[in-house]
Amino acid sequence: MESPNQFRKRRPQALALARIICVFLCANLIWNSHATAQRNSALERNPALSPSPDTATASAGSSAASQQTIRLRFSWGGGSATRWLGSVKFESDILSKPVVLGLDPNTPGSVLKFDNEIKISQQATSTYAGFEIDVGANPDSTIELNLYPADRPEQQQVRRIPLKQVLQTAFSSKLDDQQNRFTIERTPGDSIQVRLNRKHLVFASNERFEFDIKATHAKLRQGKNKSKFELVKARSTDAPTKLWAHATELEIDDTGSSDWQRVTAELPAREGVYDLRIQMSSPSGASPLRGRRIEDVSRTIQLVVLANETPTNIRAADNLENTSNNIASPRITIQPRDFVQPNRNQQLNQLLSGSTGSRNRSKTVDSVVGEVVEMPAGGWQAIPLRIPKSEANKPHVLEIDYPTDAPMMFGVSLLQKDAVGQVPMFGLDSGVHVPPSFIEDSEAAKVATHRVTFWPSKNPVLLIANRHEQRPARFREIRIIQKSSARPASNPLPENRRRMMAFYELPIFTDHFGGSKAVDSELNQPIDDWVTYYEAVKRMIDHLIENGYGGAMLNVACDGSSLFPLDLLQPTAKFDTGVFCSQGRDPVRKDVVELLFRMFEREGVQLIPTLAFNESIPSVEESLARQTGNEGTERLVDFRNKSPGNSRSLPI
Repeated sequence: MESPNQFRKRRPQALALARIICVFLCANLIWNSHATAQRNSALERNPALSPSPDTATASAGSSAASQQTIRLRFSWGGGSATRWLGSVKFESDILSKPVVLGLDPNTPGSVLKFDNEIKISQQATSTYAGFEIDVGANPDSTIELNLYPADRPEQQQVRRIPLKQVLQTAFSSKLDDQQNRFTIERTPGDSIQVRLNRKHLVFASNERFEFDIKATHAKLRQGKNKSKFELVKARSTDAPTKLWAHATELEIDDTGSSDWQRVTAELPAREGVYDLRIQMSSPSGASPLRGRRIEDVSRTIQLVVLANETPTNIRAADNLENTSNNIASPRITIQPRDFVQPNRNQQLNQLLSGSTGSRNRSKTVDSVVGEVVEMPAGGWQAIPLRIPKSEANKPHVLEIDYPTDAPMMFGVSLLQKDAVGQVPMFGLDSGVHVPPSFIEDSEAAKVATHRVTFWPSKNPVLLIANRHEQRPARFREIRIIQKSSARPASNPLPENRRRMMAFYELPIFTDHFGGSKAVDSELNQPIDDWVTYYEAVKRMIDHLIENGYGGAMLNVACDGSSLFPLDLLQPTAKFDTGVFCSQGRDPVRKDVVELLFRMFEREGVQLIPTLAFNESIPSVEESLARQTGNEGTERLVDFRNKSPGNSRSLPI
């Protein structure tokens, strides 16, 4: 019998080996798929990277009324960061693999299914974690919970929660004296379950959307209940225009459930993001049964419709030969003296939305290119800008002139608050580096211009910081210019020419290109919806075409999360927070890569998805957890294929 210390010593090597194997396997699969089906969605044709059958059905259960299925959400945290261990046991059958909700890269593999038990073994402390899972809806069954801090095993406490209680209302319990709590509830929208016959919700114009719906333990009256369906533009408020509508009736049994019913929606020709709203209601005057309260239940499904050709509102304008023709006159101009002492310019003060902030105050100096701002080492200055509401979410260009007569390095950031007033962790950051090797003749110094395109949602803050430890940073005029919304014309490269590709190391292009987030009405938090990604992909393509790129290499899976359903890695919600939407808009995880491939192909630019396996691998974690005694099936080796001491054999 090996000791726990021996087991822990071999764990990092097992993870390293598994990651190397997965990298080669997945890279080979993606390359083969791309070579044989370049004009189709590579990931959808790739078996290893396609969603598993479990993800193709959202909250799917048996069609027989006697075997209902519900989807439950288990979450814990809210207090001090803690590493949790424990288990959740079910008397009902577990009918799907767990979908993890934590955001840490070590979250995948921390929640594993073993028969009718979920084992929880977090590898790091966290303030929030959880998972979702499908289980049999037997109201007479119980859930057995045992969750405790890893450093305080004496606090183990088994809790038994009747499933009937969870069906009526969310269950919440205190975990410790550090304000951590545990919650069990049905996932948003689970009262109206949706079953799809496709793996994603990206459609073509005028396509038909066929899906099945059913009520499951909903608060509806027994008998015939009305079901209404409406297709409207996404994020519509008040009384939006109905692009498609349908009504039907469902027969509800005494548990508030029904059989599956097929619905076919007619999708519009116009490209965009749409909400399919579903509402079920009992006849007026209905009385509750078995103590159940009668109320309407609703759910929204969000989808994307893409046209075969570029919509006219974003099509390239024939009269735009270069970038300069696509730019209007500057709306905000900040001269060096205005930057140092903005109070001298009353007109400038009206364009700024507040007072400037700074450290190590800048000054104006004379140079061979005229008057410039000199910012000392370690200095920074923040300038709040005022963008009229009519210009919000329209492309703007930030231009900063700087001399090239001396080495320097400065960073430029545009900080924007989201819809709830928070500044996101990732934003639009850029910079200028003039290395010593670039300096030839200071007397013949030139003025270069640093340009950044951005889409202001609210009044942004321009932050300029000197990143050099010793030398000052110098720059001259700063301009904020509104661009035309028309895409600049591009000259496509011949097929035999090499392409210049942009590389995105992290899948956070929605922050770089200002994809607006939706505000959840119940959570009052910004979340990623299909509008977020659709806006960002359009702007990314504009950026690539305008700057002469032939395509992009985009990381679509890393840090424990992904931009498409990847059952192999049990992805978290880090790069797609739509799972937290209180309306249940995503019956399956968004396949943003499908959206990327379709839009890139249509515009004639190339997409090469990349993956970085820098997180825990669930299959390795499960294999290690299943090993007992000395008779295992794995041989753990280092990168030289050497076994570290007493090891286990792995037949290959």
